[in-house]
Amino acid sequence: MRQTTHAAMRQAFSVTWHTFGGTGRDGTAMLSETIGLQSTLPLDQRVALEQLLFFNSNQHRVRVGIQQSIEIYGVPEIHEHDGGLSVRVGDIGGVQTIFAVTETGRPIGVAVFVRRASDRFVVLHLGVQPRTAATAEMNTRVLLKLMHGIRSAARRTQGVDRIELVYKNRNAVRLHV
Repeated sequence: MRQTTHAAMRQAFSVTWHTFGGTGRDGTAMLSETIGLQSTLPLDQRVALEQLLFFNSNQHRVRVGIQQSIEIYGVPEIHEHDGGLSVRVGDIGGVQTIFAVTETGRPIGVAVFVRRASDRFVVLHLGVQPRTAATAEMNTRVLLKLMHGIRSAARRTQGVDRIELVYKNRNAVRLHV
């Protein structure tokens, strides 16, 4: 049975954890780190979320997509609600947030998306922790985990069969669910 967007999100992200580890591209051992997905962050993670969403050194890599998303959908802002943090965008209703977090609750990735039209989710913003030589492999996995979380919610949401990524030069990328 397919569900509404909000019910699918609650079910998908209440307790979703995965452990990453192994070796990096340079052959050095990476520390295993358990990564979870959740739809809100505790209030004490505001500064970390600001760094991830607004002051991320990766922004130059997708600047055109960020500008396009802001022009079409509005500016993202951190929102306090029911003792937690999420992200809202402009005056759009139904915006959903997925956070990738470490075992200690530190956010290392964020995806902001909304259901636009009856058949698709549109990913408005994506962010992962700034890339370093030690975190390049982890960042890729965090990004894939966030996208898998959106896809999982889309599969459980009645009528949604596509995901659009706005962060692409000129044309949005469309993924089928």
